[in-house]
Amino acid sequence: MPLYEYDCECGRFESFRSDRCPVCGHSGKKLLSVPALIKVYYGESLPLGNKSRGRFIPPEGNRAGILVPSFGALEKEEVDYLAEASLEKEKTRVRKSEQKEALENVTKILLNTPHGQRGKKLKEIGGN
Repeated sequence: MPLYEYDCECGRFESFRSDRCPVCGHSGKKLLSVPALIKVYYGESLPLGNKSRGRFIPPEGNRAGILVPSFGALEKEEVDYLAEASLEKEKTRVRKSEQKEALENVTKILLNTPHGQRGKKLKEIGGN
């Protein structure tokens, strides 16, 4: 909503809607003015908790980076709890991915092994 500037017998005043002077109540003359640019300052975000963006855990090995956004709504303990839960979930995903890859490798080896020797080859791979 625009803010207009008016001139009255009492002096100048600004108003969003009314041209009535807040001091004397008379109608003021609308002045031509350049619209003011409003500069919005966003204060420095704290690393965790109030006004926090959250927590970032950088990637490591096969694990992806984890970002827990807070948007200023979560406290430090809540962000930490969510970050740890996300980290455990990501570790489980990586572990399953590695297990799947290992199983695929064993399957390839066994498919390339002749039929009578697959059991022996499986024991060699398993270490038993």
